[in-house]
Amino acid sequence: MTPAKVKNTTGTAMMTYQARKLASRDPVPVDDPDVDPEEKLPDEKVSQIRRIRGGRLEDTGHMEAGDIAAVYGLSRIRIGDVIGQPDPSREVEAMRTEPLLLTEVTPANPEEKTRLYEALSILSEEDPLLSLERNTQTDQIFVHIMGTIQTEILTEILMTRFGIRADFAKPRIIYKEKPGRTAEGFEAYTMPKPCWAIVRLRMEPLPEGSGMGTSSILGACTVAALDRIAGRSFNVQRVMELTLQLEQEMHTGGGWEDQMGALVPGVKILRTKAGKRQHPTWKTIADPKGFAKLLAARGLLYFTGEKRMARNVLRGVIANYKSDGEEGRARVAALRDGAERCYKAIASGEWERFAACVNEYWMLKKAMDPGSTNERVEYIIARISPWTSAVTLAGAGGGGFMFILAKSPAAKRKIIAALNRRPPVRWARFYDFALDGKGITFHV
Repeated sequence: MTPAKVKNTTGTAMMTYQARKLASRDPVPVDDPDVDPEEKLPDEKVSQIRRIRGGRLEDTGHMEAGDIAAVYGLSRIRIGDVIGQPDPSREVEAMRTEPLLLTEVTPANPEEKTRLYEALSILSEEDPLLSLERNTQTDQIFVHIMGTIQTEILTEILMTRFGIRADFAKPRIIYKEKPGRTAEGFEAYTMPKPCWAIVRLRMEPLPEGSGMGTSSILGACTVAALDRIAGRSFNVQRVMELTLQLEQEMHTGGGWEDQMGALVPGVKILRTKAGKRQHPTWKTIADPKGFAKLLAARGLLYFTGEKRMARNVLRGVIANYKSDGEEGRARVAALRDGAERCYKAIASGEWERFAACVNEYWMLKKAMDPGSTNERVEYIIARISPWTSAVTLAGAGGGGFMFILAKSPAAKRKIIAALNRRPPVRWARFYDFALDGKGITFHV
């Protein structure tokens, strides 16, 4: 979902005031998400203040702490903006309410689906709790709502304001359960059983909204742990093959690249030959300190808030590969050649060449399956484009994590400021990351 860029043409905002006093003609600092966050914008001037009294808006010319009023003249203001220095406790409290129901929206006229999505994008921008989603593979449109009465209101608004007749499916409850904190389980089978076994399972919460993510790595860890319990020594080839079989049994799809990325430490290139049975080999960069410094200075890992099933993305890739013929095979060859160039660029410390390889990879990924990206992802990329050298979604993109390489440390700070100030969704955020120099480890 792309947050629509709605211009506040009326320059009007309903707000609650927490400071001492705000009066007509007072200057007010208001940000603009499309402007460099370090650029000083001129304050906007309040032209009129009206309060609700007796069911009517009455011109009062001022408002004081605790008042709720309509403030005019603020063309850049948007829903959810905080003017001045925010109170963190109030801000967190305000974000806790989330819709509990999900419903699909369809236009009475199928040709108006694009107009319907654009209209709902505008309404979701005006009401942040009206979270909008679009399945790019099934072309379904969903909205999160607080109750069934809201669908009646939306139906009326869509008809009277946008001229679109829409139907809302029966809402269903959004069930969510997640670990609240890190936990560990322990079970031991010892005497008098003939076969002894001790199992210790540790679970840690993933980033909110990220879905499962890293499913191949989780599968590889599970297989390797079971091998250790059974007394087998660790073997990369065996764990890779069993993880591949596990993913096929679970119908999640996937190849061997993700788990090999976790099983083998450091910066490496993986190579294999054609055939059903894969025998990947790998070569690592002996001293990737320069690359680690680059990532620390200019690299960012951002959770976009866009969770999807990686298996759906992969199915799209396979379907397009089969239908594209020679062109599809050329893209696969370009991916292979690009990986080789990327490895050489890292090994030689040619960072702009590395950035070009990442961008080429992202373009090829989207060409192989347009479902690899969506409106929200492209919106984020467009917002930060003045400060980025390279950007791509990690893996198949199912986990919703984006890798960003800024043009400089200063550009990195601007990207952080821009996305923290106006995140695409409430749960989007940056995460710390670093190169893994150990690979999979066991603690017995």
